[in-house]
Amino acid sequence: EAMFWLLLTGEVPTEAQTKALSQELARRADQQVIGAAKKVLDSTPASTHPMTQFSMGILALQTDSKFHKAYSEGKANKKNYWELALDDSLNCIARTPSVAAMIYNRLTKGSTDIVAPSENEDWAANFA
Repeated sequence: EAMFWLLLTGEVPTEAQTKALSQELARRADQQVIGAAKKVLDSTPASTHPMTQFSMGILALQTDSKFHKAYSEGKANKKNYWELALDDSLNCIARTPSVAAMIYNRLTKGSTDIVAPSENEDWAANFA
């Protein structure tokens, strides 16, 4: 997460900033929304290429899109597009490791079952 912070801000984060980012991403890893991706992956033939599965899994995360909801309700405008897009982007970033882990497990173990991310662990630990 420290490297991600550096890429986003151009500054090396403090230990507290890194921990806060890790906790924020873990909080955003909504298991109900990730469950939608799991359903899609489970219904896909096992012979489907992993990158195709990944694309399908990420697209399935759209069910919780803040941008889509605001746009559908007529509440999205040029002044708040960036906030909605940022929120959706952070949610996607937080949920992507779970989608990747499901695909990896499916290829190596035949199952998309994964352990829910922990707020006490970083991305790598949650992915493993």
